[in-house]
Formats: sequence, C-alpha cells, structure tokens
Amino acid sequence: MPNQSELKKRVYQFYKMDQNRSKHEIFLHFSAEGEPKKTIYRFINDAMNGVPLERKKGSGKKSLINTSTNRKRLKKMFDQKKGVSLRKAAKKIGCHHSYISKMLKGMKKPIRCYKRTKRPKRTPFQMMVSRGKCGRMFKKYRRDIFVMDDESYFTLANATLSGNDTFYSSDVD
Repeated sequence: MPNQSELKKRVYQFYKMDQNRSKHEIFLHFSAEGEPKKTIYRFINDAMNGVPLERKKGSGKKSLINTSTNRKRLKKMFDQKKGVSLRKAAKKIGCHHSYISKMLKGMKKPIRCYKRTKRPKRTPFQMMVSRGKCGRMFKKYRRDIFVMDDESYFTLANATLSGNDTFYSSDVD
C-alpha cells in the first residue's frame, strides 16, 4: 500500500483524466487496490472541490497559545527559576501543562527541568570540630539545663519538598 501523498496524486490524476466518472466508479477502481474507503472518498471530494494537491504553507490555523508574547512570559517565569509549577503556568496561559512543557522544549534555547543536587549539611571538618565543642560545653555547663538549636538543618529553599527539588534553566552553567 503506497503512502497517502502518492495515493492522493493518483486519485487526482485519475479524476482529471475523465471528470465525467462518478465518485463510486473512482472509488471502485482504488478500492480494488485495497485502499481505505474514507481516504479514497476524501481525496475524491478534494479533487472535485478544487483543493490543491499540495498543502499551501501557512494555510493552517494561527496559533493562539504558542505566541511570541506567551513564549516571553514563559521564559520569564521559568528560566533560572526554582519551585515553579507547570500546572500553575498552564492555568495562567490557558492550556494543558503538557503543552507548556512542549513550548519550553521548543524555544530557541530550550528550557529544561533539572534536579537540584543535595549538598551535605555539614562538611566532615565541621562534624569533627563540633564533637569537641559539644564535649567542652557539656563539661563546662554540666549542672545547667539548656536547649540546643542546630540551625544547620534548616534550609530556606526547603528542597525536601517535591516542588522545590527541581529548577528550570536554558543554561545549566
């Protein structure tokens, strides 16, 4: 079975050879070759209505979502940002979140999602030094009661949450 563009060309030629033939006669000719019914009738109707054989470039529907202004908005929202949601951006623009992802990948400089690397909360040297300091503190203030607050475990970015463990960038460096 040939591809559709070859079939369309043959149906157009067959129709132009004898325009007095009925749709059914043309259909019978191509259905004998095993071509699909709907496809044959669609090509016959196109030939009878004067639709050109080749699709004219730019003849499709104009994009309503993937416009230059929306691409600029997306670049501003996502490039070099962390904790940004595809779904929230999709609501603002008015489309599905998978289409936002396609738009980001289709830009001149594609914006991709990267996983943030986790760094240790303390270096090995800091851990070694803190052990000695805690021992000295315990000896010095043995009789006192005090509360220790270790702020090294508190992160402002809070990368432990699922929405904050990724970032978007067009240039990782």
